Amino acid sequence: MASMAQTRVCSREKDLDPLANKSKQICVFIAPEEYDKILVDHKAFRQALDHVIEQHPELFPSIIQQGYNLHDILPESKKMSGIRLRRIKLSTGDVYTIRPSFVMPYVMGYTDDVITTTGCIIC
Repeated sequence: MASMAQTRVCSREKDLDPLANKSKQICVFIAPEEYDKILVDHKAFRQALDHVIEQHPELFPSIIQQGYNLHDILPESKKMSGIRLRRIKLSTGDVYTIRPSFVMPYVMGYTDDVITTTGCIIC
Protein backbone atom coordinates (compact mmCIF):
# COMPACT_ATOMS: atom_id res chain seq x y z
CA MET A 1 0.00 0.00 0.00
CA ALA A 2 1.56 3.22 -1.13
CA SER A 3 1.07 6.19 1.14
CA MET A 4 0.73 9.59 -0.36
CA ALA A 5 2.71 12.30 1.34
CA GLN A 6 0.49 15.18 2.24
CA THR A 7 1.84 18.60 1.58
CA ARG A 8 1.11 21.44 3.90
CA VAL A 9 0.19 24.79 2.46
CA CYS A 10 1.68 27.66 4.45
CA SER A 11 1.68 31.32 3.78
CA ARG A 12 4.72 33.25 4.91
CA GLU A 13 2.85 36.51 4.56
CA LYS A 14 0.55 37.27 7.41
CA ASP A 15 -2.22 39.78 7.43
CA LEU A 16 -1.92 40.88 11.03
CA ASP A 17 -4.00 43.51 12.68
CA PRO A 18 -1.47 45.43 14.83
CA LEU A 19 -4.12 46.20 17.46
CA ALA A 20 -5.64 42.72 17.60
CA ASN A 21 -3.80 41.65 20.76
CA LYS A 22 -3.28 45.04 22.31
CA SER A 23 -4.68 45.74 25.72
CA LYS A 24 -7.65 48.04 25.99
CA GLN A 25 -6.18 49.42 29.18
CA ILE A 26 -3.95 52.47 29.37
CA CYS A 27 -1.78 53.00 32.43
CA VAL A 28 -1.07 56.64 33.29
CA PHE A 29 1.12 58.07 36.02
CA ILE A 30 -0.93 59.92 38.59
CA ALA A 31 -0.68 60.19 42.36
CA PRO A 32 -3.44 58.49 44.38
CA GLU A 33 -4.50 61.78 46.00
CA GLU A 34 -4.77 63.50 42.62
CA TYR A 35 -6.69 60.58 41.13
CA ASP A 36 -9.21 60.65 43.97
CA LYS A 37 -9.75 64.39 43.40
CA ILE A 38 -10.32 64.23 39.64
CA LEU A 39 -12.11 60.89 39.18
CA VAL A 40 -15.67 62.24 39.36
CA ASP A 41 -14.87 65.74 38.09
CA HIS A 42 -15.24 65.48 34.30
CA LYS A 43 -13.40 68.70 33.52
CA ALA A 44 -10.49 67.98 35.86
CA PHE A 45 -10.13 64.40 34.59
CA ARG A 46 -10.14 65.52 30.95
CA GLN A 47 -7.60 68.26 31.69
CA ALA A 48 -5.28 65.79 33.46
CA LEU A 49 -5.66 63.19 30.69
CA ASP A 50 -5.07 65.79 27.96
CA HIS A 51 -1.84 66.72 29.74
CA VAL A 52 -0.72 63.07 29.82
CA ILE A 53 -1.62 62.65 26.13
CA GLU A 54 0.46 65.73 25.30
CA GLN A 55 3.44 64.61 27.40
CA HIS A 56 3.34 60.88 26.53
CA PRO A 57 1.49 60.26 23.25
CA GLU A 58 3.19 56.86 22.89
CA LEU A 59 0.95 55.49 25.66
CA PHE A 60 -2.19 56.04 23.59
CA PRO A 61 -3.51 54.84 20.25
CA SER A 62 -2.63 57.40 17.57
CA ILE A 63 -6.33 57.86 16.77
CA ILE A 64 -6.75 59.64 20.12
CA GLN A 65 -5.50 62.79 18.39
CA GLN A 66 -8.91 62.90 16.66
CA GLY A 67 -10.55 63.20 20.06
CA TYR A 68 -12.18 61.10 22.72
CA ASN A 69 -15.17 61.17 25.06
CA LEU A 70 -15.29 60.32 28.73
CA HIS A 71 -17.28 57.09 28.49
CA ASP A 72 -18.09 56.07 32.06
CA ILE A 73 -16.76 55.27 35.52
CA LEU A 74 -16.64 51.59 36.40
CA PRO A 75 -18.13 50.39 39.69
CA GLU A 76 -15.83 50.02 42.67
CA SER A 77 -13.44 47.10 42.35
CA LYS A 78 -14.40 43.95 44.26
CA LYS A 79 -10.70 43.14 44.66
CA MET A 80 -9.65 46.56 45.95
CA SER A 81 -12.18 48.62 47.85
CA GLY A 82 -12.18 52.29 46.97
CA ILE A 83 -10.70 51.83 43.49
CA ARG A 84 -12.80 52.92 40.53
CA LEU A 85 -11.53 53.20 36.99
CA ARG A 86 -12.66 55.57 34.28
CA ARG A 87 -13.08 54.67 30.62
CA ILE A 88 -12.75 56.75 27.47
CA LYS A 89 -14.29 56.19 24.04
CA LEU A 90 -12.34 57.02 20.90
CA SER A 91 -13.80 58.25 17.61
CA THR A 92 -13.53 54.68 16.29
CA GLY A 93 -15.91 53.49 19.01
CA ASP A 94 -13.16 51.62 20.88
CA VAL A 95 -13.39 51.94 24.65
CA TYR A 96 -10.22 52.04 26.77
CA THR A 97 -9.91 51.79 30.53
CA ILE A 98 -7.64 54.36 32.13
CA ARG A 99 -5.73 52.72 35.00
CA PRO A 100 -3.68 54.84 37.41
CA SER A 101 -0.07 53.70 37.76
CA PHE A 102 -0.40 53.06 41.48
CA VAL A 103 -2.78 50.15 40.78
CA MET A 104 -1.51 46.82 39.43
CA PRO A 105 -3.01 45.34 36.24
CA TYR A 106 -6.28 43.48 36.80
CA VAL A 107 -6.65 45.61 39.96
CA MET A 108 -4.71 42.98 41.92
CA GLY A 109 -3.18 45.41 44.40
CA TYR A 110 -1.19 48.57 44.84
CA THR A 111 2.15 48.81 43.08
CA ASP A 112 3.79 50.02 46.31
CA ASP A 113 2.71 46.82 48.06
CA VAL A 114 4.30 44.68 45.36
CA ILE A 115 7.53 46.66 45.37
CA THR A 116 7.95 46.58 49.15
CA THR A 117 7.03 42.90 49.42
CA THR A 118 9.34 41.62 46.70
CA GLY A 119 12.00 44.29 46.77
CA CYS A 120 11.82 44.74 43.02
CA ILE A 121 9.65 46.36 40.40
CA ILE A 122 7.65 44.14 38.09
CA CYS A 123 7.50 45.45 34.54
